[in-house]
Amino acid sequence: VDPDGDPLTYEITWLLDGLESGVKGEVFPAERLKRGAVLQGRIVASDGELTGPAGTAQARVGDTPPGPLQIALEPAAPARTDALRARIEVPAVDPDGDALVYRYAWKVDGQPRNVPEATSILPQGLFAKHQKIEAEVRAFDGELAGPPVRATATARNTPPGAPRLEIAPARPRRGDTLRAVISAPAEDADGDALTYRFAWRKNGAPFAAPGDGREVPGAEVARTDRFELTVTASDGEATGPKATATVA
Repeated sequence: VDPDGDPLTYEITWLLDGLESGVKGEVFPAERLKRGAVLQGRIVASDGELTGPAGTAQARVGDTPPGPLQIALEPAAPARTDALRARIEVPAVDPDGDALVYRYAWKVDGQPRNVPEATSILPQGLFAKHQKIEAEVRAFDGELAGPPVRATATARNTPPGAPRLEIAPARPRRGDTLRAVISAPAEDADGDALTYRFAWRKNGAPFAAPGDGREVPGAEVARTDRFELTVTASDGEATGPKATATVA
C-alpha cells in the first residue's frame, strides 16, 4: 500500500540456490529447476519515484515423478508353456534426470500373481489357456512412481503332441486281427482330455476300419498285405502331429 495513494508497479526477480538467475517476471521457467534446489522470489514495489523494501519467499524444489512409458507383451498370444515378458518399447523420461527402474505387477483373470515387482517376466505355468493376462508397469525414480501403463494378452490353446504307436501283432499272419496300440499317450500342456483318430491304409489305399477304427478284422489280412496306421490326438480345439506305424 502506498501512503500517497500512488499507483504501484512491481518488479519480480528470481534467485536459484542464492544466486541471481537473470529471470524476471511472474513465471520462472520449469526447465531450469532441479530437484533439491532452493528457488527464491524477490518482489519490489515502486510508485514511479521510490521503491519499497523487497519482499521475499522461497521454496525447495521437490521431486518430479517420471513420465509415462509404452510396453508390449511377448509373445502376444502365449501358450501355457511360454514365459511372458513385458518389453519396454518407449522408456519413461524423468524431468529431474534421475536414474529409473521399472516396477511390474501381473494379474491373471484379474487376480494378482505373486512375482517380484522387479521382474519383467511372468513364468510359465502361472496361467492357463483362454485366461487374460495383464501387466502393469510404472517407472520409479527412487522417490516417486510415474503413471501406470498396462498391456494385456490372452493365453492360447496348445495342441497335443504325438502319441507313441505300435501295431499288434508286429509280424501278422494271414487272418490275424490288427490292433492299434498306443504305447505312450500324447501329452497336452493344458491338461486337456484327448481323443484319437485312427486312419489305416492297405497296400497304399485308404482302408475304412469298422467301429472306432482301432482294429482291422482278420478277414482283411492276407499274407502279402501291407498296412500303415496314422494316429492323431485332438484336445477338442486343435489336432497334434501324426504318429505312424507299419506292418507287412
